[in-house]
Amino acid sequence: AVFSECNALFKQHHLPPLQAGRFFLAQADLPRKELPASSQHCLLSFALDWLSLASCTGGGEECEFVHLEALERRVWMLSTTQQKHEGSSMPLGGAESSESAMDQLLERNDLVAARAVALADER
Repeated sequence: AVFSECNALFKQHHLPPLQAGRFFLAQADLPRKELPASSQHCLLSFALDWLSLASCTGGGEECEFVHLEALERRVWMLSTTQQKHEGSSMPLGGAESSESAMDQLLERNDLVAARAVALADER
């Protein structure tokens, strides 16, 4: 709840996306043993959203797609871990299928990113 409020305040006050993304990423990476996986997932999701925005708006030269892809994988892995602990079953095929699905998702994201760059270049 606290980090959701931070996210809302960052949006309300138009904090630069790179700065907001770094904040959430730093919070997720603090060595806290008591931080539940759901909270870490929330923090990493906020970080991914903000850093993706930074890379799309040109304000995040440091936010290369390689870093975003790694962050996306962390969010994905936390999500599948949460599902497992909450009693949800993993997708058919287990972890191998999850990795394959993640690879397909990343390929689609690369296509979307390439289209966004092409559209931006046309303008």
